[in-house]
Amino acid sequence: MCWLNGSALFEPSKFVAIAAEILAQGQLPLILWISPQWDPKEHVLYTKGMPQFGAPEIFIGQQRELSLEMSEYLFNLANYVLTSGNALLEGETIDGPGTTFKIEFSRGHSTGKRGLLLLPVHPN
Repeated sequence: MCWLNGSALFEPSKFVAIAAEILAQGQLPLILWISPQWDPKEHVLYTKGMPQFGAPEIFIGQQRELSLEMSEYLFNLANYVLTSGNALLEGETIDGPGTTFKIEFSRGHSTGKRGLLLLPVHPN
């Protein structure tokens, strides 16, 4: 079974088992539906698959390297965007691992898709 925007290809029974296990924990199976992408040239970690749910892609800019912590944050933020009913608004700030991010709307350099761009706020 293939979910075209997801990050992996599974046999149908495996796909259903993974989804059922995650849903039983009260979470969405985002790892099956949304793929995290890393662009080392642009230093951007971003989602692929959010528009299928009527949501913008999420881009986390100015990342020196790909990290597990930021990947988990990306999935948590995607879950928040999809389930909270709250919109992230341009100009707002949001707490992240070890920093605060300012939210902007932007077109992704790598993907050409519009989305939420989170940029670290650097202290003055």
